[in-house]
Amino acid sequence: CQLNTDRQKQESNIIKLLEERVAEQCDLSSDRVLVLADDEWHPGVIGIAASKVVEKYNRPAILITFDGATENAPDASDVGRGSGRSIDGVNLIEAISSCGEHLVKYGGHELAAGLSITRGEIDAFRRAINAYVKAHETEDTWTNVVVADLELNATDVRMQLAEEMLLLEPFGIANPTPLFLMRDVTVVTERAIGNGSHVKFRLEKSGVLLNAIMFNAGYEVFDYNPGERIDILFNVDINEYNGSRTVQLLLRDTRYSEAFAEEAERQLSRYREIMEGATFSPGENLLPGREDFAAVYRVLRARSCESVSEMSEKQLLSIVKTASVGGINRAKLRVILDVLDEMKLCSIQYHEFDLIEFHVDLSAPKVDLESSPILCRLKAQCR
Repeated sequence: CQLNTDRQKQESNIIKLLEERVAEQCDLSSDRVLVLADDEWHPGVIGIAASKVVEKYNRPAILITFDGATENAPDASDVGRGSGRSIDGVNLIEAISSCGEHLVKYGGHELAAGLSITRGEIDAFRRAINAYVKAHETEDTWTNVVVADLELNATDVRMQLAEEMLLLEPFGIANPTPLFLMRDVTVVTERAIGNGSHVKFRLEKSGVLLNAIMFNAGYEVFDYNPGERIDILFNVDINEYNGSRTVQLLLRDTRYSEAFAEEAERQLSRYREIMEGATFSPGENLLPGREDFAAVYRVLRARSCESVSEMSEKQLLSIVKTASVGGINRAKLRVILDVLDEMKLCSIQYHEFDLIEFHVDLSAPKVDLESSPILCRLKAQCR
């Protein structure tokens, strides 16, 4: 038990250092294979850590440790143990075999391999294996394509399915964990857990509520808001807590659903057309009312009082779109922000990656929004 605990701590420590070590020892602009070395990594976890590097950078990774190799000062003759993982499209054992003169011994297969190497040969090995992979790469080598085993409906996700997955264990390279796809799932809630290192979701599809979690991924990676619709790749798992067993989805990847993304882009495109003079109908729900302005302004003012001066447009839309009588879509939100900026109630700037920078003038006098030139012009265009 103590050994398992120690290894878990070692694995956690290694994962925290991975990005730092990649930056120190590799050149992401040119390296096809990421070769990392350390004197103290536990040999039992470098394979798992190599898999984490592959997941993050979509490149083969080889981690080498000299843990226990010598009790004296580091020497070029010290022998370290390495563990490598690869991606579809790069045959790892063939690449390693091409560099055999730099290794003590090696073995493995296309996607996973182990090796022994002296400290003094690491740099030469790194250059040689990168040269081999670069010489044999094709246009499709670095295309990160994930293939799901099956597309599921929400009603398919039951305890029976989760228990049947357990019968297929143990999972590994030759027996990968079944991966499922579900499309157009609505985000109900999303919250960070584990000091922000994991994200827990409550999802809904066809009236069925689903519990899901994504490990080792914070809000900066998976930042969704209630009401947004996404496609999910996941494994089916059983969560056991306080004697209760529930089905839980282990999310592996997500993206906005095609229909949701197309509608958001259509709204933005329509906003641009109308601002350039195109006519529109009342049914497009573009003209904001008093409640719409109030809903948006309240959010911006509250954030300003908290010393927050920027947020994503989709986050703002998620907060305010249910706060008004008629609802707020992306085109209407843009009009509201334009009018607030025009009437000098707050300044608005749009930046890359859907980011809005805003500064609310808390001392601004009351104004009649109906006198806004933008709003008057849009009312004339509404036919």
